[in-house]
Formats: sequence, structure tokens, C-alpha cells
Amino acid sequence: MPGTRSSRLPTASFFRRVVCPRRGGAFINPLTALGMVETLRREGHSALVHTAAASNLGQMLVRLCRKDGVPLVNIVRSAAQVALLRDLGAEYVVDSSTPDFANALVTAIEGTGATLAFDAIGGGTMAATLLSAMEAVQIRKLATYSRYGSPVHSRSTFTRSRPASQSSRRPVPHGLERRPAGS
Repeated sequence: MPGTRSSRLPTASFFRRVVCPRRGGAFINPLTALGMVETLRREGHSALVHTAAASNLGQMLVRLCRKDGVPLVNIVRSAAQVALLRDLGAEYVVDSSTPDFANALVTAIEGTGATLAFDAIGGGTMAATLLSAMEAVQIRKLATYSRYGSPVHSRSTFTRSRPASQSSRRPVPHGLERRPAGS
């Protein structure tokens, strides 16, 4: 009912002091986590890889994916962060600071079937590492050899690609697309 106290939104100061002292966590992180899962579903993927998994966003994503039954590979940077996510119920947690990180990542991706990754860190070699691990898993599944690798991750210039089941033709690497005459 308009004008009643119960229909008014809380003030900004109430929001900052009580609801979310860390600012964006009450709206931005939940919407981002929901957007990640929605992207996964909309693009036809079945599992997800997320870097910076011990962050507030990562912890929300663990809870959301567990509730929705979405397999999630969590990448963290320390043993303490592994313990934190395990306590939240995360099944696949990979520590990037360990010497066997690449092998553990391939094992986790193989266990989940992840074909979509969100790199929350950016920079460095993590995006290439994620794509290489996903490609290694997909190559193991190929029935016949292809010099081009798997059709799932053929767009190596992107961090996301559609599963082979959703594409009617093989995607062309970025920059090599056919352009209509006169464009």
C-alpha cells in the first residue's frame, strides 16, 4: 500500500550500516552469481569453473550451484581457502599455488564436465590454463583424431564457447569469419 511504512525502501545509510557493510555484496554479488548460472543454462553448458572462488562472490556461487545442482570447479590460491570452500560444501576445489595444479584442474574439469569458465582474476595465464585443461578433457572424449582439436573449444580467442551439441557448424576462429561482399 502506497504511503505506508512497510512499503518504503530502507535508506542508503541503513543499507550501508546494517544490510551490507561491504557495499556491493547485497546486490552486485548475488546478481552476478545468478547471471553466471543463467549464462551457463542459456548457452547449454552443464558445469562451471570459477576463479577467485574464495571471494564473497565465489562463496555465493558455491551455495547457489549446490542448491541448483550445478557442478562447480572452484579455483583458489591457498590451502586455507580450500578449507573454507570445503566447509561450505564445495566438492571440487583446486589450489593454484600447488605444483600439481594443472593435473588437479584437468581432473576436476573431467569430473564435472565443465565447458564454461568465468575468470574473475584476469591477466596472467589463467584463461589459457583453463582453456587448455578443458581442451585436454574434450580431446580424451574424441572418437576420432582431429588435427583441429575438439569442436567444443575451437574458439581459442574467447573464454567461452558453445558445446558441440549446440553448434550446427564448426565455429571459425576470431578474425577469420567470412564477410558478406561489400561490407
